[in-house]
Amino acid sequence: MNETPEVPLYITRLTANNTLNLSAIDLVFKNGKVVISGKNGAGKSNVLKAIELALDGKVLSRIVEPVKHGETSGKVTLDLGDIIVSRSFTNERSSLQISNKEGMIFKSPQAVLDRLRGHIGFDPLEFTRLDAKKQKELLLKLCDIPVDLDKMDEIKKATFDRRTSLNRQIKSLSAQRDAISPHPELPDVEDSSTELMSKYQEALTLLNEDENAKRAIESIENTIAKKHTEIQNLQIQMDNLARGIVEMGVRRAEIELHRRNHVPPDAELFKLKLANIESRNQMIREKQTRNKLVAQILNTQKEAQAATEELEQIEFEKTTIMENANMPVPGLGFDENGVTFEGLPLAQRSQGEKIRISVGIGMAINPTLRTLWITDASLLDDESITEITRMAEDSGYQIFLEVVDQSGCMGVYIEDGEVKKVT
Repeated sequence: MNETPEVPLYITRLTANNTLNLSAIDLVFKNGKVVISGKNGAGKSNVLKAIELALDGKVLSRIVEPVKHGETSGKVTLDLGDIIVSRSFTNERSSLQISNKEGMIFKSPQAVLDRLRGHIGFDPLEFTRLDAKKQKELLLKLCDIPVDLDKMDEIKKATFDRRTSLNRQIKSLSAQRDAISPHPELPDVEDSSTELMSKYQEALTLLNEDENAKRAIESIENTIAKKHTEIQNLQIQMDNLARGIVEMGVRRAEIELHRRNHVPPDAELFKLKLANIESRNQMIREKQTRNKLVAQILNTQKEAQAATEELEQIEFEKTTIMENANMPVPGLGFDENGVTFEGLPLAQRSQGEKIRISVGIGMAINPTLRTLWITDASLLDDESITEITRMAEDSGYQIFLEVVDQSGCMGVYIEDGEVKKVT
């Protein structure tokens, strides 16, 4: 036997004995809107709690004294049309039985009920009370998203932070670059002071040689003068001295020829170049630094552009996932902070929109057991109740509304744990 009913189920009848402050109630319900009314503390909430107790044994463990005070045991039975749920209990333990109309008993009855019930019970307004994170977790389970959107959001945030850091680097590098003059007239490589110094030393050597030549000429001229004097005074030695004069003349001619063939360099020019080379090379080094910054800026801009493209791809993938997700309410979505509706955080929507959305979600997650309830219906205005009722009727759902009322003219009227009137 299939232990998970596939046809829609509704609560057609509720009987509860010695449950909470309820002595004995027997109520028959129709589909659509069901109003449970009464004064505060009359027991109307216990009617709905009895239904929940029958469907979920965990509820029983959260109640200090589920059996009516003075009694030893209680029982709640729900007729869901095709199946009957019956839970018997004391204040310490409980037993559950589910059967169909033919009396066949279901195995693993609580597992059957768990498959029938939604993620947030049967009060759709419970969704509005959840924080943004839990709302998102619930809808992710409901929509069966094939990827981890939280992980995707983490990647998106990390990429965004990385791009922000890269853009800061670009701004800092650009400031450093702009603080340096580009020096377009200079080469990219520094001049060599070593080569210039070598040429300078070579020039000094040539100058020394020329100076030596001049001194040699002066010495020879002095010697010639002396020789002329000696010739006048020493006629005997004239021939020898004359030969010496000739030789000296030849040597002088050779030196003069050498001097004419080797024009002495301008040493002051080399001194000036050496004085200017450091300032020139400093400007070249600045140009090299600026060129490196320009290259670094280009590379960083490429990384930032890649991060931007990565963010766009993540956003595209998220948008595609959202478009393909089977959302229970059109317009629902997600961002890294929680649930959105038509692009805005759900917390920023009006209370009326939140109610309609939560009712829509409640219907979507309870496709088989089509029963919802609102325990705080007294807090809703007439327009919201009308809208919720219309949604339930249009979708074929049964909705219980618990309201505070003393007139006895609204639905099932509860007083002192008993049904006093049904209108």
